[in-house]
Amino acid sequence: MLAIGTEFLYGTNGVCRVDEVRREKIRGQEQDYYILTPLFSRGSTIHIPVDSPFLKEKMRPLITPAQARELARRASEEPAEWIADDNQRGEEFRRIIEDCDRTELVRMLKSIYCRRTELTARGRRLHAADENVWRTAEKIVREEISTVLGMDPSQVMPFLFEGKEPDPA
Repeated sequence: MLAIGTEFLYGTNGVCRVDEVRREKIRGQEQDYYILTPLFSRGSTIHIPVDSPFLKEKMRPLITPAQARELARRASEEPAEWIADDNQRGEEFRRIIEDCDRTELVRMLKSIYCRRTELTARGRRLHAADENVWRTAEKIVREEISTVLGMDPSQVMPFLFEGKEPDPA
């Protein structure tokens, strides 16, 4: 069982904290629930059954500060690859978000970031589907890295893709 105060990444909900564990009756079934607070969505709570393997699979420990810095180092070195076929790209992006592999998320974000920059220079915009993927993945990465490195969330993408070190807190 997770301890009160434990912070972790919970699917596309971002970084959450266990505020309490309590017994509740929901839909006629009484069981123990983790009561989670998303750290970046004030006023919101999430109730997760303690014994639900499917929902617990979405709980991922936060990366370490060293891992966050390594992600940034790799992001600056790796080429951004764009998948031209819309359907293939959409399937790949959905898989990456579902798997929540941080390296893959950052790689995907970099490809979208570079593509957006390229299109903007030509007076064009990303497809709406690519923008939606950007928002989802960016939320996950921004929240986690800002939490583990103690930086302002607005500094995360420049830190990852432009090599800008965050301002000291």
